[in-house]
Amino acid sequence: MSSLWTGEICDIAFIDRGFGFLKAGRVGSELRLVTQSLITTGTVLPGFGDDPVTMTYRGTNYLVGTTAAKQSGLASHADLADDAPVNQESRLLYLAALAYLAGQSGAYRFKVVAGLPVDTWEQHRDALKQMLLSLKHETVKLRIGSEEIHAAITVDDAMVVPSLLAQPSTCYWTRPGASTTPSPFPPRSLAGPSGPPQP
Repeated sequence: MSSLWTGEICDIAFIDRGFGFLKAGRVGSELRLVTQSLITTGTVLPGFGDDPVTMTYRGTNYLVGTTAAKQSGLASHADLADDAPVNQESRLLYLAALAYLAGQSGAYRFKVVAGLPVDTWEQHRDALKQMLLSLKHETVKLRIGSEEIHAAITVDDAMVVPSLLAQPSTCYWTRPGASTTPSPFPPRSLAGPSGPPQP
């Protein structure tokens, strides 16, 4: 990975926000994230069931991923607007993904490799890079069920590449150690497969 950037290498995160799914991982960590590419304001209703995923940012509470899809009545795919790769929803989803990849509370600096669909890569790559580089000392509280991560996120550098990843067929947070079948947002103590499902 040292060939991506010169100088000191810090935490490198890979994030791909597709119209259907948000996929993310971090170099040197077995944490992987695949969830629906959705975020909306709101609070979790009683009796939600699955471990809900929410994020608090600048005083506003958001429902993230499958939680947003199930509780808010949003469609099962992300916004198809022309600016979707670089709009406010994308910014919030990148912050949620980076907070998750941080793994625990603290201050984190990332270099991000971001994926865009090949047909929109040239149109949006510069704007997405600038959006990512604007993330400086962003304080986020991410909740996954009863677990909380308080993270201060800074993106030091960013690279935007064409994405050739197939759409996954399920949603999961992965952790090493246990054996279980992936389901929407299982607890972080459970492990899903070692990577996105193969097409």
